[in-house]
Amino acid sequence: MPVSRVDAGSSLSFVRAVVDMRSHKTDEEVAEIERAVNTSVDMHVAAMAMVRPGLRESDIGGPGHGDRAGDRRRPVVPVIATVHGETLHNHYHGHTLAPGNLFLLDCGAETAMHYAGDLSSTFPVDTAFNSRQKDVYQVVLDAHLTAVAP
Repeated sequence: MPVSRVDAGSSLSFVRAVVDMRSHKTDEEVAEIERAVNTSVDMHVAAMAMVRPGLRESDIGGPGHGDRAGDRRRPVVPVIATVHGETLHNHYHGHTLAPGNLFLLDCGAETAMHYAGDLSSTFPVDTAFNSRQKDVYQVVLDAHLTAVAP
């Protein structure tokens, strides 16, 4: 559809009402969002505790990952769980984790009220980052802390 037809059929008052609705949350909505985010964090922490050489990607973050985190809320998007983080939206989970790999997990939980958390994390398959991985992680962490600083 040409943009001119979209503009002609749009309602500025409706757009403003939707933006206003999405910009302001009730205490109940905030609590539901926090529930979704906390469940998403639990999913990532569970994956970090599970990861080790010899497992397959599907063992860590395959279908049903949210259930393994001890919560029956469904994943909000298809889980990305890969040692090939250079290829986002890689939904193949068949690679075997090896020493020296980094594991990228992108997943989150959706509550029954359809509020969602969606987080990405990258962590070593080994028990700790090697020196190069640690340096790169620190650069990313410093950038994040700068971005969210008041």
